Amino acid sequence: MKKILSATFALAAVLTACSPEIYRINMEVRQPSSSGLSLNGKSMAVVYEVGDNPAFLTRTATAFAQELEGDYFNSEPRISLFTVPRQDSVDVQVLRDLVMDTGEDVVFLLSSEMDAPTAKGHIPYDIHLYIYDSLDKDEMKTYGGKTLLEKADDKTADAIAERSSGRFKS
Repeated sequence: MKKILSATFALAAVLTACSPEIYRINMEVRQPSSSGLSLNGKSMAVVYEVGDNPAFLTRTATAFAQELEGDYFNSEPRISLFTVPRQDSVDVQVLRDLVMDTGEDVVFLLSSEMDAPTAKGHIPYDIHLYIYDSLDKDEMKTYGGKTLLEKADDKTADAIAERSSGRFKS
């Protein structure tokens, strides 16, 4: 009887000492953004034109960069901001040059026009976003929109940036 108990305990000790353990690995799977751009692991720059209302566009560009940083870099400030003079026209070569000038993989170029207020006091606002990813196809993506602003302040700029950046979040 003593031999059977000893053998049982020895077998139980061997089985539990060498049993497999479970390790859980939480993996974050990022879905592609609704724009189709894959921005994971890429460096980015936001470039904006100095134009009609530079303070408003500066705030919009800063908030746009912060939105992307929140999604791709855990809110660490990793996206560089640059200014350029207003362009007559934007094409792929302009964006290639910006990639070379900034040293980043992806360049977002923000351009806007703000017209004189209407009779009701609303401000016609037209914004264009040009994107070039140097690690993807050699093409420029363009997005744009028009709206009537009640006022051109920081809160409005943040709202425009949040709506604009939503298309590029995963």
